[in-house]
Amino acid sequence: GEDAYLNGVMGAALVKGFQGEFPRTKGKVIATLKHFAAYGWTEGGHNGGSAHVGNREMEEAIYPPFREAVAAGALSVMSSYNEIDGIPCTANSNLLTGNLKVLSFLIFMQSECFVNMELKIRIMRQQ
Repeated sequence: GEDAYLNGVMGAALVKGFQGEFPRTKGKVIATLKHFAAYGWTEGGHNGGSAHVGNREMEEAIYPPFREAVAAGALSVMSSYNEIDGIPCTANSNLLTGNLKVLSFLIFMQSECFVNMELKIRIMRQQ
C-alpha cells in the first residue's frame, strides 16, 4: 500500500533535486506535483473515475505528501482527472482554492491537456 509519510519524504527530495534553489540555480526546472488529488484512488482504476474518499482519509493519506512537497519548495501542481464526491478535481473550487491555500501555494496550477474539453462536454450533456 501507499505510505503517506514515505511519499512525502520522497516527494520533498524530488522537489529539491529538480528545483535546487530555483530560479537561482542554473540547469534546474520547476517541479510539478501530480495529480492533485486522490488520483490513484478511483473506482475501477479509471483516470476519470470517481474517488470515494472521505475528509479524514484525504487529511491522513492524500494531502500530507503534497504538503511535504510544497514545504520543500514545489512551485506547481497539476490537478487530477478524477472526481471526488461527484465533482471533477479540475473544477473543484474547494479542493483547488481551499486546500491549496492550506498548502501555502505556489506559482501556478495546471490541468491535463484534454481535461477542460472533457468538462465542457460533460456540462453540455447535462443541459
